[in-house]
Amino acid sequence: MAHNPTCSECYPLTVGFCQDSFEVPTGQPLGTTIAWKLTNKYGNEFTGQDDADTDGNIQLNLSDFPEGTFTPYSGGINIKIFTIIAEGIETCDSLPFIICGEEYGCVDLTFREKTDTTPKPGPYY
Repeated sequence: MAHNPTCSECYPLTVGFCQDSFEVPTGQPLGTTIAWKLTNKYGNEFTGQDDADTDGNIQLNLSDFPEGTFTPYSGGINIKIFTIIAEGIETCDSLPFIICGEEYGCVDLTFREKTDTTPKPGPYY
């Protein structure tokens, strides 16, 4: 049975925490100015804006946030996006994220530790 998400559902996104930045899929056309709001598990909110790239993604740089915001132990982080309708004014209703043709109301972001998949030399018998 196919999964048909609703706009009230959040898209799960997991990224490695040792990256300098990460992309958030928005599904918006190239050059669309996107305002975003990121809320951590403690209710702290961070806001900013970026323009959608050719793939409809926005880029978030970890250096723009307080140290420790993005770790495998920071818990769930929720991201919502808004369209800028005039300089400094954003819509009140969040836009749906269009991911693989499906609409989601937000992104639930988690960070994982990078795992080394390089085989280790084992005991030789």
